[in-house]
Amino acid sequence: MLRYFFFLYFQQHAASDGSSGPWKVMLGLNDISGDFTADGLFFPDDELVELADITDPTLYNNWRVLEVPTDEGTFPSLLPITFTDNSTTHAICMLFGPAGE
Repeated sequence: MLRYFFFLYFQQHAASDGSSGPWKVMLGLNDISGDFTADGLFFPDDELVELADITDPTLYNNWRVLEVPTDEGTFPSLLPITFTDNSTTHAICMLFGPAGE
């Protein structure tokens, strides 16, 4: 799934506008309710949950962003951030499947 999001962003934006990365894309993935399913609304695959890791509740960084590397051969990663972090420039909504920015 992360590779899909990586290529979606990389091909649509990074490669076409010539900007340099790495780039950060908000996925809307969070464990604020105690897990990454939002009490059963989402069903992220096991690989995604494993990469997301569980948040230390004292840090308040429950959200995850996809870090898109500049090299297509490098695997993308998920970084923990707070909801008020403003380092992302794009977002992908996953409620009804991946949809735009």
